Amino acid sequence: AGINPDEIKSMDDLEAAVETLNSKKDELGIEAPFAFPAKEKWVMGNHLANAYLADEFNHDVMEAYEADTVEFTMGDQMKRFTDLQNDNSIQPTLSLDYSQQVEEHFSLGNVAMIQQGNWVYNTVASMDEEFAQNNVGLLPIPVEGYEGSIPVGVPNYWVVNKESEEEVVQASKDFLDWMYTSETGKKFVTEEFKFIPAYEGYEDQEIADPISQEIYNYAKEGNTLGWVFLGAPTAWTEDALGVAMQEYIAGDITWEEVEQQATKAWEDARQ
Repeated sequence: AGINPDEIKSMDDLEAAVETLNSKKDELGIEAPFAFPAKEKWVMGNHLANAYLADEFNHDVMEAYEADTVEFTMGDQMKRFTDLQNDNSIQPTLSLDYSQQVEEHFSLGNVAMIQQGNWVYNTVASMDEEFAQNNVGLLPIPVEGYEGSIPVGVPNYWVVNKESEEEVVQASKDFLDWMYTSETGKKFVTEEFKFIPAYEGYEDQEIADPISQEIYNYAKEGNTLGWVFLGAPTAWTEDALGVAMQEYIAGDITWEEVEQQATKAWEDARQ
């Protein structure tokens, strides 16, 4: 499309790129710039929202966990990015799910962009490996003050149950040591799981896919936003914020009401 992604820094830049993509849809062979899966509450309530809530909680999940309220200090930006995706997406967005977004539309080249993370790589590669290896990259969501940064976090953790029998606890620790320090284990972590290693000793390992490699580079350079959404009240991101955003997209409530409903749900949960 003649767009240099390295020059897309601000929301103005992104909106201009979307305008260009719209004007060239036919020659590019795309149906829309985005596939926005508004059917999936987690895409909006977890990841989209996190980009605009991280600053409010100083990028610290524990600060979010201990907070009595949420203020949506970047709510206007969050609305603007939501509108941009929703208005320039395959329609209707409220019936578009993750599988359609990643498999049907993005992997088959039907859209230019999707809001997702490196977890999509195996699915995209299973549809078209050459496309996944050579034509997929990361474009940071342009958050004011954090242009050029991407949200990076640890979604899950291994844990050992201290209440188990002593030999089980020891066997668990031995397994985890093997998993992350042995040559065989390290190959599984990087090549089979396609994880981005969070430990030292992986310098000689090649990160298996280009999206994860980009994330690793962003993290190494310190160009990251925190993951704070896991510190929200239980189920808030989907059942309160995600549902409110769906109601907004359906035209049933205003954006102001999205923020009001979500704030009330957060405060009620913290009582």
